[in-house]
Amino acid sequence: MKYPFLKHSLALALASTIASPTLLAATYTWNVNGGASGPLDGSGTWTAATLFWNGSANASIPTAPTVADGITIGNTTGGYTVTVDGGGSFLNYTSGTTVSDTLNVNQNYTIAANAVGDGLSIGNINLAAGKTVTISAGIDRGTNTGTKTWNVNNGATLNLSGGGRIQNLNLVSGSTSGQVNLTGGTWINDGAYGIAGSAASTFTVTNSGATVSTIGSYTLGSGLNNAGAVFNYQQSGGSLSGSNLGVGLGVTSGVIGNANMTVSGGSVTLTGKLSVGTQSSGKSANGTLSVSAGTVSAANALFLGTNEDATVATSSTVNISGGTVNANLTFGDNGTARTFTAGSTATVNLTGGAWNLNLVSLNGTQANLARTVNLGGGTLGAKGGNVTIGTSNAVAFVLTGTNGNVTIKASDTDNTTARNFTFNDNISGVGGITKTGGGTLALNGTNNTFTGGLIVNAGSVTTNATSSFGAGSVTVGGGSITLGNFSSISDTGTLSVAVGTTVALNFGTTGTETVFSLYNSTSDVWVTPGTYTAAQLNSLFFGGNTVFTSTNAANNLVTVTAVPEPTTWSLIGIFLLGLTVVRVRNRRRQLA
Repeated sequence: MKYPFLKHSLALALASTIASPTLLAATYTWNVNGGASGPLDGSGTWTAATLFWNGSANASIPTAPTVADGITIGNTTGGYTVTVDGGGSFLNYTSGTTVSDTLNVNQNYTIAANAVGDGLSIGNINLAAGKTVTISAGIDRGTNTGTKTWNVNNGATLNLSGGGRIQNLNLVSGSTSGQVNLTGGTWINDGAYGIAGSAASTFTVTNSGATVSTIGSYTLGSGLNNAGAVFNYQQSGGSLSGSNLGVGLGVTSGVIGNANMTVSGGSVTLTGKLSVGTQSSGKSANGTLSVSAGTVSAANALFLGTNEDATVATSSTVNISGGTVNANLTFGDNGTARTFTAGSTATVNLTGGAWNLNLVSLNGTQANLARTVNLGGGTLGAKGGNVTIGTSNAVAFVLTGTNGNVTIKASDTDNTTARNFTFNDNISGVGGITKTGGGTLALNGTNNTFTGGLIVNAGSVTTNATSSFGAGSVTVGGGSITLGNFSSISDTGTLSVAVGTTVALNFGTTGTETVFSLYNSTSDVWVTPGTYTAAQLNSLFFGGNTVFTSTNAANNLVTVTAVPEPTTWSLIGIFLLGLTVVRVRNRRRQLA
């Protein structure tokens, strides 16, 4: 399957050859005083009339270069500020479709705007190795329609806050590190962020306050052609919006790099899909999306399991520890049959925050791919409708208990509109479920083995004729539960029920639900071992309140096998309390 956002990767690879000003035929070098003796570094103002050194004399920069001309700032020293004064508009240095209009910054420099609206129209940018360049003026490619790339050489840092238009951001071939920081401004992207060459390298793009929108489909981390190649997009503020977004793209089959998208603030809003780990023609990359704060929304879905490789195991991972994710989950894409190398994984880990969705589904087969959704804390909620989670047990749903129970909120994002959750797959693990929201949670898995228990605080939780509430205890503090069969609750589990809630025995046929113990949490009363009808339980142990109901009053029964013994620690506590009382009495007697 070829993704539409991958069309930019070839353009990025070709553009990566524009990595050094040595390719330029004519270079106009910043000359702060306009002197005739050669270029001179320093702080000054760049206007349309500013003269630059062309190698032999001062000259005006051509506004429409027809050869491979370039502008160089920073000849021998740095630490200066060039202030762009375009009279409230961008100074033009573009030339249609040519790839000539290039700005080279060879020293530590700041390019600032004289006033709001001032900036530069320029296509390519080259940052010298190890330099830090801050551009607070607006800068974009103007009317250019050719492939334009902003190249970051080894160890260089580019800080951007003025806004403008970016096509490609590229770590130059042979570099081991580089960084771009988007700290402000409004930016339009219409290419890719990536790494050129085959070296082990790390390229990081941060967004702490910029408003970034993408044209068409976009790739974060393309050109990954080394197992040690790592691309990081780290958003702590600002926003990123667009249609389809891909995280990670390879260049060579069998060579798997890594792309990481981390959101700790701000918002990511997509009208299409967010594909975590992608491939084109068998050239794949690992992808990871981590959300700890802020909001990530994809109107279509999160797509995992689309980065197969014929020789190397791949991974696509989503970690949600905070913030909010609004997106369905789809494994595969467009029904494409995929064959992965054994050991490949597609995993979602929810340990905090909120994940609002309507559907978890398969879209095509993925042989040899382990598909897992780990739920260990956080909240599963609805996204504008009811929720269906069912993939014919092709996805493993595991309650890990990492940060306690997962909360399943059967209501919409307004926390008012009731929505129903239907879990058609089996649920395993050592964790549990806490049910909130006014809708119904239907646990329809035929082999639910999770041991952490079920807590119902609102709405309803049901089983069908063959499913269960897992292998743990069940606590009903609010709302209701409906037992669709007489094996809904584990024989070794405790059923704890508050007055004002409902336990519906809807077995349909004659049967007895066996529980280890039954507890009235309102009156702190344990039910005496025995077998009871719903009416008998209500009369004997729930003060005549209608807590238990039945569709077959005489033949749908509940058997209680035991009253829990005090635990060892409880007995130790009672002993220590008694010992303390004795000591206090003895001391009082001595004082008397």
